[in-house]
Amino acid sequence: MNAKVPLSLGKLKQLLAISIEMYSYAEQNEWDSVSECDDRRLEILNKQADNDTAADDLSASQILKDKILDFDVRIQKLASSERKLIVNKEIRQQAQVAAQISYKKALHKGPGL
Repeated sequence: MNAKVPLSLGKLKQLLAISIEMYSYAEQNEWDSVSECDDRRLEILNKQADNDTAADDLSASQILKDKILDFDVRIQKLASSERKLIVNKEIRQQAQVAAQISYKKALHKGPGL
C-alpha cells in the first residue's frame, strides 16, 4: 500500500470484497482466478492517487485493513496445503514410475533372476 496517500474507506471496502472473492476461489482450488483477483487488487492500489479522500475514520480503516490481511493469511494457508498435496502426489508418481521401471527390468531378466 502506498504510504504517502492513505487509502479511502471506499478503496478498502473494494479491496476487502476482492479478498473475500479470492478466498472463495482459493477454497475451490481455482488458483488462476485467485491470481486474477490479486491483479485487480494491485490495480486498485496503483490507482489510489485519484480524487478519493483519505479515510477519516482511522478505526474503520484499520478494521478493514485487518480483515484484508486476515483473508490473505487464510489464502496463504490454503495455497500451502495445496502445494503440499501437489508435492506428495509428485513423489508418489515418481515412486510409481521407479517401481514400474524395476518391474520391467525384472521381467526382462527372465526366470534366472
